[in-house]
Amino acid sequence: KLERQLNAAGIKIAEDIPYEEAKARVILTAKRMGEIGSSDVVHPDKDEQKRLRDEYFMLEQDMEKYSTAMMTSDEYIQEQKDAETKWENDHEAGNIEALKNIRRHMPINIKRLSEAELANDVTPNGKYLPKKMAKRFKRVN
Repeated sequence: KLERQLNAAGIKIAEDIPYEEAKARVILTAKRMGEIGSSDVVHPDKDEQKRLRDEYFMLEQDMEKYSTAMMTSDEYIQEQKDAETKWENDHEAGNIEALKNIRRHMPINIKRLSEAELANDVTPNGKYLPKKMAKRFKRVN
C-alpha cells in the first residue's frame, strides 16, 4: 500500500540493485548518453533521430534508476565518507596553517569592534585588515 501511495505521489522507490552492478551501469549509461549527445539530438535521417531521442529517454530513466540505487547503497555511503576523511587528512596541515594565518589577523577584542574599526586598526601582526575580511570576521563572530 505504501509503495502505491509513493508511486501515486511521483516518488520512485530505489530498487535493491547490488552496488557494483549499479556503478557499472551508471558508467555505461553515461558513456552512451555522451555518445548520443542530448535529448535534442539532430540527425539528417528523421527515423534515426527519433530512435536516438527515444534511446536517450530510456537511458535517462536507467540513469535515474541505477544512480539512485547506487547512492542509497551502504557501500556508496561508506565510499563517500572514506573519500571525505582522506581529503581532510590530506589537507589537514594546510588547513591548520590557514587557520593560524587567519587568527594572526584577528584582534583579541573582535566582538567589541565595528567593521570600520577592524579595517582601520593595526592587527596583531602589524598590518591592516582588508574590508572584506573585516566584514567576514564580524559576520561569523
